[in-house]
Amino acid sequence: MELTTDDLFAGISMIMIGLIGILLHGVEFFGIRKLYKQFIGFRLILGAKLVDVLLLFQFGIWPGIVCLTKNTLIPVEYKEYAHVYMDTTWFSMCYLTVFISLSRLICVIFPFIFRQFGKRHCNICFFIAGGTAFFQSVGVHTTSWFVSLYYDPEVYGTTGDFKKHQNGGTATYYFITNGFVMGSYLIVYSAIAFTMIVRRKLFKAVNGTISTNVVVNIKGVKHTKRVVSSNSVEFRLMVSCIASALLFITGQFLINGGLGQSKWTGYYVINTLRNETYRNFKIFLFGKNPPSTVIARECSNHINAITTSYELLKNNPIQIT
Repeated sequence: MELTTDDLFAGISMIMIGLIGILLHGVEFFGIRKLYKQFIGFRLILGAKLVDVLLLFQFGIWPGIVCLTKNTLIPVEYKEYAHVYMDTTWFSMCYLTVFISLSRLICVIFPFIFRQFGKRHCNICFFIAGGTAFFQSVGVHTTSWFVSLYYDPEVYGTTGDFKKHQNGGTATYYFITNGFVMGSYLIVYSAIAFTMIVRRKLFKAVNGTISTNVVVNIKGVKHTKRVVSSNSVEFRLMVSCIASALLFITGQFLINGGLGQSKWTGYYVINTLRNETYRNFKIFLFGKNPPSTVIARECSNHINAITTSYELLKNNPIQIT
């Protein structure tokens, strides 16, 4: 088949966005190495980066090649196996996102517990997220009501029995499971933002300042304070969550209401799904420090402050006369 201008635009843009995303994830990987060494819990983020790279291939490079070659690449009779893989990677990302948000909540509320988060705990989280996603995907693909989709070069996205997909329960299944993940994500980050706001107000009431970042050097007993805007972290957290929620709702509306009606609808749906792999980069748009870095720094500062107080009291006990 001869490629049209639309084919070239759709195929090249999907491949380029996928490649750029993989490059950005590589850059971010090197940026969080220090956090990984300081807090082993950030191993979860590194694992999520690997899944994101798979998703960028799945929702970027793969459909782009299909579009440019005018070939499904995988025979239609094997579409169920390909769709199991696609769903497994997608839901692995979803569940890892929930685990990461919970780890950040623990980091803010229980910093000592977060510091004890070891390799075994990270592996358990990986196993739960990946295992649940895999068995969930295999389970629904064995049912009679579930519709497996596959990449079609003519629609710039996936194709299949869309009437059964929308009316037979498949669309409802995706809406409920994805909605549960997004709802959990919003609730946890709202709790993080609320906790940080309350903590700032308490520090302000006690110390007359909104600074909560206190770096303590035990040897020199040197105190350094860095003032942080009272709403910068909370603002970036909530804007990122709200943006993800709006994109999710828009994508679900198109999937449930218009999937299969236009080739560009499929293109937008693929871009909406791929956008989830850029969720951390959206936070960077609202400040030079991502909330994960700020949260980790606050956790580190609280631990250092508590440890220093303990060392000072142990070496210089208070005597009551």
